[in-house]
Amino acid sequence: KTNNDNEDFFIDSNGDQISMIAEISTEPEDGEALKLDFDKEFAIMPLRNMVMFPHVVMPVSIGRSSTLKLVNVAFRKKQPIVLVCQTSSEVDAPGYSDLYHVGVIARVVRIFDMPGGTTTVIMQSSGPKVHLDSIVHTYPYMRGKVTPLEDNEEYDSSDEFQALIDSCKDLANKLVEKSDKLNPETTFAIKNLEHPVILVNFICANFPFSAEEKVQMLECANLKDRMYRLIQSLSREIHLADIKQAIQMRTREDIDRQQREYFLHQ
Repeated sequence: KTNNDNEDFFIDSNGDQISMIAEISTEPEDGEALKLDFDKEFAIMPLRNMVMFPHVVMPVSIGRSSTLKLVNVAFRKKQPIVLVCQTSSEVDAPGYSDLYHVGVIARVVRIFDMPGGTTTVIMQSSGPKVHLDSIVHTYPYMRGKVTPLEDNEEYDSSDEFQALIDSCKDLANKLVEKSDKLNPETTFAIKNLEHPVILVNFICANFPFSAEEKVQMLECANLKDRMYRLIQSLSREIHLADIKQAIQMRTREDIDRQQREYFLHQ
């Protein structure tokens, strides 16, 4: 599925290397462009250990046959899909109680047939944040009713807002340097995402926070609250990375000391 040297890329069936952080939008899209009718049912796509955010592009590996059928139909008919995260990744046939009830509306951008017979889909969140009200059908794939949620994405030029944006950028770049879970090229994406909403949502979606923590960020009703929560999470992860590095350094020093004593003894 992925290039082992760089988990931010995958190889398609033609042998081409595709970037997982490519095709990032530069401006939020208006949900009206999707012609959404919330009186109708929406196709529901459950995600394992992934939380999608508004205006973000992400690759999704397809494992369930029902999900593969869903994305093929949605791609062919250009239909929107509601993406929600499972509360437990171990459930193969999730029901309403197995899902977080806040998600986003997205569209299928591209479908890649991968080596080994697997499929990866590039999804772009282009609509509003939604609440999953109910599951109506589960065959041939999940369908349900959703309600749009108001998400205040307004931003200003105040000193507080600029400080929040700068803090998100600085802490995100610092975590990339310290973490072995993030590709160094992520800093390039952060540097080039100028729109505050897309920048914050990109970090929330792509950084190694727990699914529950990401859902809490998604639930934030306005951008400023989401940034404060993001800064707390980034600061904690940096602190943990520092502790991990200190432990590894101390362990190496202990091993080196033991080796020196051994050779001296010999």
